[in-house]
Amino acid sequence: MIQNQRSVRRFLVFLLGSSLLGLLSCSAGKPVASSAKGAFSVDGTWITQKDIAQFAELIKQGGGAATASSLFEAPDTALMRAAAMQLAANQMILVEARRRGLTCDSARMRQAYQQIRGQFPDEAAFQRQLTAGGQSEATFRSQMEEGLLVEQVVRGILAAMDSVSDADCCAYYKENAAKFGSQKKVRMSQVFFRMPSTTSDGEKALVRQKAEAVLAQCRAKGSDFAALAKTHSEGPEASSGGDLGWFAEGDLNPVFEGALASLAVGGISDVLVTDYGLHILRKVEEKTTGNRPFADVKKDISLTLEIQRRNERMKQYIDSLAQTCTVVYADTSYRGLF
Repeated sequence: MIQNQRSVRRFLVFLLGSSLLGLLSCSAGKPVASSAKGAFSVDGTWITQKDIAQFAELIKQGGGAATASSLFEAPDTALMRAAAMQLAANQMILVEARRRGLTCDSARMRQAYQQIRGQFPDEAAFQRQLTAGGQSEATFRSQMEEGLLVEQVVRGILAAMDSVSDADCCAYYKENAAKFGSQKKVRMSQVFFRMPSTTSDGEKALVRQKAEAVLAQCRAKGSDFAALAKTHSEGPEASSGGDLGWFAEGDLNPVFEGALASLAVGGISDVLVTDYGLHILRKVEEKTTGNRPFADVKKDISLTLEIQRRNERMKQYIDSLAQTCTVVYADTSYRGLF
């Protein structure tokens, strides 16, 4: 898939619900006692540093934090700012939805609630998660309703967009011919150990110790990397033996690029560190592809252009809302989000 598509996908995390399941552990937008406890406010609703940190963690998880496809591009400061921007945008859209007198569709609310509730084995497990996130069922339902109102507004804005035509795709293909030429590609697998930014030094040491022990097993004669990934990896690709698929040269974080470049096919890296955690990589295959004809990449181009247009449309819309909302910054490092 086209490289830029991965980064623009990340920008769209907030668009259609921001992962409603994340509301179980993220209570952004709750009123706080004073600005001393908040980073900034949107029309009187304060967003706290805790809200931003929790949402940044959701971006990591929802954006494929445990896979290479998210590229591990953003340092913590940039990720926190991106999370703050998305929370502020959500709040602005919510203010607009209320101004317009919109209400949440009850059928959609029931569907979304049941979808989330169905991910837990029983009611007790669901309630435990609510408690762990500092939520009651009433506050959770309220936040679900707010998320669905945001979704409703966003769907309406995007529904008015023009569709991507074949001519648009053809023009993009011609203007970006170099992207579709010969490419070196590598297929890799990983064992991933999650290490959130909130992990204590003691916990980090334990995660590192575990990773080094698994690395020794991976390098042992006759070891089965896929089986070890299924057993130990904490990423979604664990079920497929850690397989992350193919990546073109230049698609990956330099930490990954450098490690893979030094490996022969079948080789296993040292324990690598990113903002998301620890990684053990295996170079599965490598190849050089020829020029890709238009018919083979048309679908990817269409999706890329659609995402770009959605980004542009939503940016215009959020910028217009920002002109009508009052944003107060208690933490000036977030000044200028819009």
